[in-house]
Amino acid sequence: MPESANKPSSHEIVIQNRSKAQITGVTDVIRFDEYEIGMETSDGELTVEGSDLHISRLSLDTGDVHIDGSISAVRYEDAESGKKKSGFFRR
Repeated sequence: MPESANKPSSHEIVIQNRSKAQITGVTDVIRFDEYEIGMETSDGELTVEGSDLHISRLSLDTGDVHIDGSISAVRYEDAESGKKKSGFFRR
């Protein structure tokens, strides 16, 4: 069965100097403010924590998100949690 164009199959995080993050495999942005950005990825829910965070690039068509700010933590929640979440940018 082919993968949907809106559901990236691979996921990667690149963090540069704790001030920039490039994330692939994002299917939805669940929540965001200057302290926390929550996303659904192909590997489960991902939360980036810090201060002065903002999304500098967002493309759910390709699954790319770029974050700028002071990054202090990156946390995953299990993809098999079974929780349904609504997102700001869900298609």
